[in-house]
This record gives sequence, structure tokens and C-alpha cells, in this order.
Amino acid sequence: DEILQQSPDGVVAGIAGATKGVLHGMLDQQIARELFAAIAEARSVELQHGRLVASRTMAFDEVREQAPDADLTPVVPSIERANSSIRFGERYVLKLVRRVWHGLSHEVEMGRFLTERAHFPRVPRLAGTIEVRWADGDQAVVGLLHAFVPHQTDGWSRMLGGLERYFESAVAWDVGQAQADPMPKLAGAPVPEEARRTVGTALEMVSTLGRRTAELHLTLAGESAVSEFGTKFADGAWIVELIARVRRQAEATLSVLAAASARPASAATPLIDTLVASRDRLRAAAESLARRVPAGLQLTRIHGSYDLGQVLLSEADFIIIDFEGD
Repeated sequence: DEILQQSPDGVVAGIAGATKGVLHGMLDQQIARELFAAIAEARSVELQHGRLVASRTMAFDEVREQAPDADLTPVVPSIERANSSIRFGERYVLKLVRRVWHGLSHEVEMGRFLTERAHFPRVPRLAGTIEVRWADGDQAVVGLLHAFVPHQTDGWSRMLGGLERYFESAVAWDVGQAQADPMPKLAGAPVPEEARRTVGTALEMVSTLGRRTAELHLTLAGESAVSEFGTKFADGAWIVELIARVRRQAEATLSVLAAASARPASAATPLIDTLVASRDRLRAAAESLARRVPAGLQLTRIHGSYDLGQVLLSEADFIIIDFEGD
């Protein structure tokens, strides 16, 4: 009952007729210590149909060497959207994947490249992994260890705070002094002094985030990335597959919405009904956009799910996290 009240997302599944459920292992600090030790010692554990394989990277040893006597006591875990995490002192963060994807891990590939080859400084260094390897050759990453990055907040929370302060100040402005120019003209105009006084810091942070985003994409399009991941172009077959993938994703999303519309009405019900009723038009629009991808375009790796919740504010700069695209 206590776990259900404090960490309801930690319950992966219930057991019918029982008071116990299947809990995510990270809720147990001793298990967290064992998982950390498995990575540190590169252990391999035999399973019924395969192996659980833990490994560490060069970054793991570098972090330990910087503070060999650092306190690595597991900190109370936090429940996130698709994963669960636990921090070991101020040195590492272990992320346990709650939505497991089979095959090569996008986040591991990107983490190794950005950490060990590109030496990109605005991402947490990948320190280790835990994966399941089945006897048939299939595999899936179930845990990732990163170097901990001290930070104040994430980009989303920071921008919400900035907007809140902006609106609190804006109510005292003289409406008669407000600019009423069309949006295109305002886009090229300097920021009004009143606005700069209230959101100037946020504007500077957006500028910094833009530079970091550009630096990331330049790195992912550079020669070292081509050497690491190969060169691929948007040919006819790729565009056909893109259209099919967009169609599958659209159908899956609309099916979930259709099922949700059958539940008791909520504030979102009218919007859900509108989207479901527009199924054909939405699908056609998505496919039309996919067809506009020009053939011959060079393809590069990307983040996968880039939004303000995937950047951490650290000393007036940004760290980009979570490349798995959850």
C-alpha cells in the first residue's frame, strides 16, 4: 500500500488475488548496488534462455579516478515517463528501461559515439550498460549508467518559470504602449525593453540552446559520424518505407485515441473525437509530408525525441539527455 501511494508507477503488474505485485527492481537499494557492481566488474549472469551482460566504458573509470573515495550511496529513485532512475552519490545515474526495445540500442550507439569518439561535451558520458542477450542472437538494453551531471532544473521547468514571471509582469504594462505590428514584422524587430527586462534571461538561454542544438547536429553530420554509422541517402525505397512507417504510427495512435473515446467523458473527449473523425485526412496529410522528402538527401542520426524536457540546465548552459526517443 505504501508503494502504491508513493510510487504507483513502480508497479509494473499486479497479481490477481494477491496483495503483492511485480515491482521495478530499482525500488530496492540493495538491487541497485548489485547492478552497479555488475557494471563495475563487467559481470555476466546466465539466464534460462540467454545471459544478462553488464559492461563499463572508459568513462566509468575516468569518473571513479576523479574521486575514488566518493560516496556512492544510492539516492531514492525517481519515477520517470518511460524509465526509472537512481543516482549513486554525485557520480553516476543508473537508468533502468521500463519500455524494452529489442535490437541495437539507439541511445547506447549514440552515447558511445558522442562520449568516446566525438568527445561531445554537452551530453552525459556513457559509463556502462546492462543488456539481455538471448540464445537466438536477439538482444535488448535494460539499463544504462551515465556520469551524473549536476544541474538546477530541466529546460521545460525553466521556461515555464520564465513565462510565469513574464505574465506576472505583463499585467502591469501600459497597454497603450504595446506594439500592435503584424507578426512577420515583429519577428524582425528588436525585443521591446519591457519584454527584455522580464524574459531577457530566457531569451539568452534559448540562444544558448540553439547553439548547442546546432553543435550536436553538426557533430552527427560530420566525418566521424559518417565513419561510425555509415552514409545513407533518402532513395525511393527509403521513402516508401518512411510512408509505411508514418502510416503504421498514425494508425496505432488513432486506435489508442478511439479506445480512449469510449471511456467516461473528460475535458479531452471533444478533441479526441475530432481527431478520430479526421482519421483519413490526418493520414493523408502525414503521407503527403513524407512524400515531400527529396530523393538523394543525406540522412544523419538525430536525438529521437528532442524537447525541453530532454535538456538539463547546468551552470547557465545545457546538457542534452535521453537519446532513446521515449
